[in-house]
Amino acid sequence: KKIHRFRKRDREAFCAIPGMFYSYILCLPSNTLITDAIELERLYESLSAQLRCGTDLKVLVDHLKQSSVDPALALLKELGERLDGVISSSRSVMIPSQAVQEQINEWISILVKEKQLFHQAKDLGTESVIQGEAGDLMVSPKMQSFRASVDTLIRINKNCVDSIAGSNQLEAIAKLREAVVEALELGERADDDYWRMVESQLRECNGHLAGVPYLDYELNIINKDELSLISKELTLRAEVDDVVEKLSESISALDDEALAISVEQGRNLDLNNHKDENIQAIMIEAEELLPQLQSTRQQLTQGIDYVSESVLLDALSSQNACGYGESPGMAGYQLVQEARQLYAWTRCLTKGAKRATQTLEPVPLEEIVAGCEEISLEIPELEILRQFQRLRREEQILRQRDAAIALGNYRRAVRLAIEERDMFFAQANESNYCLQHFPNLKSPEDFAKRFGLHWAKYKNKMLSHYNPTFGKIHTSLTVLNTNETKQATILFKNVFGIMGDKHYASAN
Repeated sequence: KKIHRFRKRDREAFCAIPGMFYSYILCLPSNTLITDAIELERLYESLSAQLRCGTDLKVLVDHLKQSSVDPALALLKELGERLDGVISSSRSVMIPSQAVQEQINEWISILVKEKQLFHQAKDLGTESVIQGEAGDLMVSPKMQSFRASVDTLIRINKNCVDSIAGSNQLEAIAKLREAVVEALELGERADDDYWRMVESQLRECNGHLAGVPYLDYELNIINKDELSLISKELTLRAEVDDVVEKLSESISALDDEALAISVEQGRNLDLNNHKDENIQAIMIEAEELLPQLQSTRQQLTQGIDYVSESVLLDALSSQNACGYGESPGMAGYQLVQEARQLYAWTRCLTKGAKRATQTLEPVPLEEIVAGCEEISLEIPELEILRQFQRLRREEQILRQRDAAIALGNYRRAVRLAIEERDMFFAQANESNYCLQHFPNLKSPEDFAKRFGLHWAKYKNKMLSHYNPTFGKIHTSLTVLNTNETKQATILFKNVFGIMGDKHYASAN
């Protein structure tokens, strides 16, 4: 584009060149393209009579037009060197020799061949070889022919600036496509070495595409759509790997909330139909596990909210089946622990309430009612216990006595009967029920009579039911007939034996 070589020549060497052509050469702007060779041709034709080498220059321009060389700075440079050799030898413009003409023609043929190879590789480079869509890339059969054209262009000794610069871009495209092919065959994840190489080559191609100037012009070889497709493939693979990793972590941790988000992302990426069977298996496992975890979490929450033993039991059974919240640090661990503790309380209180309705023991009964009210547990037995608490103490004792008799706990029944009697006597006039006021009770004098004698010790010990001398009474305490009196003394003796106050040789 810059013809500074002409400006460096000695002006005296151009003494034979008319002033008009000489002035044109000196005034050309530095950024004039070789396409102005047509204008040169017109000038040369008008000056052919004065410039004897015009014929050769016209042949050169014809070759330029036929080969579509743009730019042809190297050709202009070569022509300048050839003319410099002629001028330096004769100090005047001469007709180029036949050998020089042949060299120029030979060089033009080499340049034309170079341009043909370049355009062939360029045509294959601009055509998309990586086709399809993100997630389902395909490689065109033209990949091999493109690689061969690029290799041929690289091996030759290049002269044109566009082929020199273009070969760099074509080599970058070839490496990118080869990296994609290798990654499709051997790559597994977006962060492995194969897809990292694709990413590196993609950056290099984007660098060329950014428009690095080569001698005031830019080559448009790289296919933007192909680069965009590869970029989308990298982005998609990175997203898939990220979602698959999240799915695996959520499945391992049994985290229903994180798993729900990951499953939704997986559905958006259509991982159910992914060509990798392992990814499909992970997605299917996640979709099967998610409803179980969500149902378990919901059941646990309902059981805790409603404080229901049956609901808690079903929820904990589901939790045990899927392992939700089993270990510390897992999602739902605190929820599971709360449900287990609450289930243990409800089970204990329910069992205790059933027992309490049978025994009606006051202390356990009060603790059970307080425990049920503390955790808001509603069971049928609770109302029975509350009704019992609302009864008067006398009625409670009678209910407790009947419950003890029903359970065969006669000791407790007797104790409760005594307690009930004491309460009765405490509330009534106790003196009305003293033994001394019994109408048929014998007088101390009559009771102390024995063998026709009055015994003071019998008189003093009459109502003690204990005879320190004989260990039994000699007559009845009340007025009875003769047969009943004898039976009463025998019964008193039996009581002594049963209670252990007196030991007898025979149990009868």
